[in-house]
Formats: sequence, C-alpha cells, structure tokens
Amino acid sequence: MERASLPSSYFNAPWGVLLSVMTLFGAVILLGLPAYTLYTDKVPSGGPSWLFYGLPFMLLLAYFFTVRGYEIGGDELRIMRPGWQKIFSLRNLQSVDFVPRAMRYSIRTFGNGGLFSFVGNYRNDLLGPYKAYATHFHKTVVLKFPERTIVVTPDEPEKFRDILLQFVHQNNEPDIYHTHGEK
Repeated sequence: MERASLPSSYFNAPWGVLLSVMTLFGAVILLGLPAYTLYTDKVPSGGPSWLFYGLPFMLLLAYFFTVRGYEIGGDELRIMRPGWQKIFSLRNLQSVDFVPRAMRYSIRTFGNGGLFSFVGNYRNDLLGPYKAYATHFHKTVVLKFPERTIVVTPDEPEKFRDILLQFVHQNNEPDIYHTHGEK
C-alpha cells in the first residue's frame, strides 16, 4: 500500500504569557548580574569569575534551542529552531489531539523549563513521559507514536491537528487511531 504524504504547511510557535515572563526574568538575571558586577567592579566571592561572567552564554545557548515554528510536509514534522531544525518521521504516528494545558502538572526530567521555550523531557499523569517542544501551554497538541509522545504548540492547534489526522486516517488501519475517544 502506498503511503499518503502531506502538503507542506507552516505553523508559528506563539509565546504564552508565562513563557514571556519567565524569559524576561531569566534574561534580566543572566545579563543583569554580570553587568552589575562589571559596573560596580565587585567580583562575587566563592567561585571562579569566569563562571559568573559566563551566565550570558547560558542565555545564548537557550536561544539556540528556541522553538520558532513547526512545518509538516511529506511524512515529516520539522521543529524549526534558529538556524536548524529537528525532524521527526510521521510514519508511525498513531494519534494526534489538541489538548489545551496537556502539560499541566508536569515534572521536567531534563531540559529547558521556560527560557525562550519549554523543551526537553517531561512527565505527568495524563501523558506519562513525553518530549516537549512548546511555547504556549494553552495550544498543546499531543502526538502519540508507539515509542514516544511529543507535545507541540502551533499557533493554529485545531488546523495542525486536522492536517495530521488526515495523514493518520490515510496511512493507518481504521482501528489503530483514536481521537477524543472516537474510532
């Protein structure tokens, strides 16, 4: 059976209020502490000064992993980053659903928890372990694969879901996928 492919569609990754506040607060600390130290000529005691002055590079590193948008096309999902992209095959996608606040009560096990994005490994009671590539908690779309769960936050979550549901319906047996409890 020949697999269907998707036309190319791009979705922005909008920032929610929480991400905006956390990024602003983080940037003020990571840039402000070294700037204040340079201005007052007071080097912090108890540690190497290069570590303290390296704080702005943490901001740059977090920016490098920012989620800028999502592109779906062919049989791939591309997580757009500044200057690069993370690519996931959609071939084994079992289900996709728009679940606002799906990341609620999550515990971050590894990753970035709010400096330009929420990216990394998380877990909660609703989803179990999952990978997040998120910027807005109210726009969460959950993609389930046999081996993993991915959460993304496109600007048009319903449209994003509908495009991927069409792909799932065309490429999977009818009783394999589920969405909102429907078969």
